[in-house]
Formats: sequence, structure tokens, C-alpha cells
Amino acid sequence: MPFIDWHTHAPSFDEVCLCLDGAARYTLKREDGSEQILRAEPREFVYLPGGSRHKIEAVGESGHEGLVTMPPDSVGRLELLEGNEPYQTEDWPVALWVDRIRDEVVKKDESAVTE
Repeated sequence: MPFIDWHTHAPSFDEVCLCLDGAARYTLKREDGSEQILRAEPREFVYLPGGSRHKIEAVGESGHEGLVTMPPDSVGRLELLEGNEPYQTEDWPVALWVDRIRDEVVKKDESAVTE
């Protein structure tokens, strides 16, 4: 079962995902309907272009832990998953929230961040 089901971000919203532990399978839907599957293991990156339809699944029994970086947003945006239930960002542990306009840390999870 996918842990982040099929969804699409705004076209300007690229993601770079770093696998920290375990393994993950990223499935991207191409314009012709075919799929591209990428597997990431610890210390490997996956680039997800903005506007690409994709899903992310943990591989194996140990689960998957990763770090995702996204471009700063200067304006608010709203995205919904296609399907029944949108995912909640509260379910994702976030170590650091940074305000890129003011260039300052807004919120920091001390247990997840080291100097």
C-alpha cells in the first residue's frame, strides 16, 4: 500500500527527496500513460519535477525515512490529493521551518536537528 498515494504538485513546485533510511519506490506517470519507477536507498536522491503525477511507497519491512526539500513559496498555495483523503502535513515530522523572505528559522524540532 502506498504511503503517499498518487498526487500532483503545482507546476512550479519541484521536490528533491533524500533517502535517509530504508528504501522507497517513486513511481512517476509519464504523459503517454507509461510509468517510470525509481528506487532510492540511503544517501540517494530522487528529483520530482513540478507538475509530475507520482506516488511514493516504502520498500521492505523496515519502512522508509527521508528528507524532502522544496523551493520557497513567496505566495500561499493550495494542493489537494486526488482521491478520498488528502494527506496531512501534521503526519510528517518536520525538523525545520524556515521563512525564506525574512531568512530566519520559524520553528525547530530540537530532537530532529543537530548543530
